[in-house]
Amino acid sequence: MQFVQVPAGQQQSGRPPGLATGAATGVAVATDAGTTRQPHTPVRPIAISATTNITPSATQDGFSVHRRNTDGSQVVVNSHVQSNGQRNVVAYQVTQNQQAGTQTQLFMDGRRTVVGRDFVTRSVPHQPTVTTYQNGLREAALPGGGPMYRENFAERPGRDGRLRRVIQRTVFASLFAGAIVALATPELRTYDVDSYEGVNIYPYQPAGFDAPFLEPLQRPFSREISVSPSCMVCPSQVVAFQQPVAAYGDPVELIADLQISGGFADGMAAPYAEPAPDPQTAALAAQVSELQQEVSTAVDSNTDLQAQMANQRAQIASMQAQAADAARASLQTKAPPEPVQVPEPVRQQIREEVRDGIAHYQQQQPLTLPEVVEQARQRNYIFQVADMMEAASAATGEPCSLTTGDLLSFAELPDENQPVAKMAVVTSKSGSCRAGTTVDVGLSDLQEMLNAFSQRLETNMTRVHEQID
Repeated sequence: MQFVQVPAGQQQSGRPPGLATGAATGVAVATDAGTTRQPHTPVRPIAISATTNITPSATQDGFSVHRRNTDGSQVVVNSHVQSNGQRNVVAYQVTQNQQAGTQTQLFMDGRRTVVGRDFVTRSVPHQPTVTTYQNGLREAALPGGGPMYRENFAERPGRDGRLRRVIQRTVFASLFAGAIVALATPELRTYDVDSYEGVNIYPYQPAGFDAPFLEPLQRPFSREISVSPSCMVCPSQVVAFQQPVAAYGDPVELIADLQISGGFADGMAAPYAEPAPDPQTAALAAQVSELQQEVSTAVDSNTDLQAQMANQRAQIASMQAQAADAARASLQTKAPPEPVQVPEPVRQQIREEVRDGIAHYQQQQPLTLPEVVEQARQRNYIFQVADMMEAASAATGEPCSLTTGDLLSFAELPDENQPVAKMAVVTSKSGSCRAGTTVDVGLSDLQEMLNAFSQRLETNMTRVHEQID
């Protein structure tokens, strides 16, 4: 996550105060570059009360509503029709705390982002809360409040014998197949301190695996591993591959499928624990329901608004329905989602990346973003999201989230001296930015995705190695 200083007062119109740019707030905001839809002339907001205005989209496929509350907070509702005809509503509340210097963005599903002067904290109900500091350090807390990992700066001898600055992460618990597993002994991980295109990145230093361990992973199994409910090393059912297999004969193919399914499992299994009611989320849902009534009344009584919103009455009605759904969801256990569909070309690309990853372990070399960008000039490199982050659609400007496991590729290769890259969502779970969306992602976040991929690879190589005779 990059922190970029923006001079006071330089805020873009149409955004709540404090949400001027993605770089300044930790909210990744995309532009229209890399998409087929062209920018549209902005539509002027229409005041429907002293505190509320509505802005129809220039394409007649959506609208946004802004309400200023008496406590200084703002509620924003964005609605549009997706390409498949489904109406989608995203609502959130923005609250400023001038004394603490923080801004909080709360969504109806309970996701929360707190942006401070030198940190960004992201949380999802029943999942670890991750904080990124401006100096590059991160920490994560478990849902119950205990530490998941902490980081500090240290010095270590480099290959040339000279001391170099590194980041050391002390890990107390980890995610495995969507479950949080406490470690019997804290584990230390090391990250280099490097830079790319003027941005600090922190490549993970891989664990040591010797040749006798790695060599069997690069040849076929002596006996195939059948896919069955009793298989303890087969991919999780949270994904549905376009071409299912009945048995694995190649360790790399099995590891690659575990990489994909494991990432998605980490991002979706934990939230389905028994929830506790969140009064703030319930209050936001109630406000969205009130806004629906206010907008409906305004459209009925304002002829100018009627003309501009003629094609959007169904979306107005869906505001209240989705708010009611969100309120109910906060009070009951969620059902497991449908499996994520994974196209075969994506699966094949991940297999190539696993082969490259094993080669990196043979050479004891970290997987770095500059190297991956160079590879992406020849092939379509796939990234797997490490932690939840906010984004926005390049085509609609609608906020959306990227969550653990979602798969991205470059929509455009990073420009020189740019702290972000334009990324296309390849495959995502329900509730994340939908496939085909183009968003901006910070370069340091891309490196963190590579780090998480390497760490998951270590776990999966070990699991599969245990199956080798």
